[in-house]
Amino acid sequence: TNLLQCVGTGDFMPRLRRFWPLIACLTLFTFAGAYIAAGIGRQLLQGIIGAVVVLFAVSSFLRFVPLLSEENERWAGPLAGSISGIMSGLSTVLGPPVVVYVLALGLRKELFIGTVAMILLCGSVPLVGSYVANGILGWQEAIWSSFAVLPTLLGMYLGQKTRKWLNEETFRTVVLGLLAVLGMNLLRKAFL
Repeated sequence: TNLLQCVGTGDFMPRLRRFWPLIACLTLFTFAGAYIAAGIGRQLLQGIIGAVVVLFAVSSFLRFVPLLSEENERWAGPLAGSISGIMSGLSTVLGPPVVVYVLALGLRKELFIGTVAMILLCGSVPLVGSYVANGILGWQEAIWSSFAVLPTLLGMYLGQKTRKWLNEETFRTVVLGLLAVLGMNLLRKAFL
């Protein structure tokens, strides 16, 4: 689905050139996170990331979060990639830090969708590779995971249809609402 969204929104190479530092850090820290996955408390990490995501979503609703400038992308992109990579390697959840970062760039909705899809696509490759290399992912898990593709494709299709009806501000509000729900779910997993 990420490949379809990435290709479907066009301009892949300019996005790749812009976000390669984030993707490189995401890749490196995914391997590091997978390596230490057994030795660190996943619940603690989920709780921290969940709290940050909820804080970001609420403060963005209230307009307390400034947009990142292009100058800040030089340090913020690699930082977001590193945090997302560690979280991905430890828990397979890499989306929230990426979405928070890309949302803070103030991209228009189609560019936002294509950029997030590209980053998640690039991030899933080292995640799968590191999990296979560390014996966490085998054929049985891969087969069961493949069953999730059909409902995911349906969700993507419905999301594309819905997105066309939303203006930029409504789209931003929906994304922030979903981020808040994801963050609260991470907090629930961490503390309940």
